[in-house]
Amino acid sequence: MMSSEAQEVAGLRLLLQRLWALPALLLPALPVFAQLSSPAPPVLQTRAAIPAVSTRDLRFDRPVKICTSVAPAYGGGCPTGTVTFLDGRGDVIAISHIDGSGKAVAVTKLHFHGKAALIAAYCGNEDFAPSVSDALVLKVN
Repeated sequence: MMSSEAQEVAGLRLLLQRLWALPALLLPALPVFAQLSSPAPPVLQTRAAIPAVSTRDLRFDRPVKICTSVAPAYGGGCPTGTVTFLDGRGDVIAISHIDGSGKAVAVTKLHFHGKAALIAAYCGNEDFAPSVSDALVLKVN
């Protein structure tokens, strides 16, 4: 049996996967001539690292630095785009652009008390697939 935190994280991952698939479902059918065009290059899988925080003494409504990195699962290159940091309820904590080394850093305030999961979700782009990190469990005093 999974803990409530693990169930919360699993539910959030499923929700994010469904949200990323939603735009494809909303697109109108492609015209027949589109089938004659050259195929798109393959999209590389990515891995978002478990987020890290700047301090162990987390306090409600005090600034904290959150960081993660995004890298290709194989091959080269550096993903571009944004990373969204979410809590276990699916609330957005911060959004950060990925720098040239694949790192995303945000400074924000945590507006919750008690334990919560922190997840990094990479949005993906035309070359790199979206990915969701494993969770970091936080305790905010």
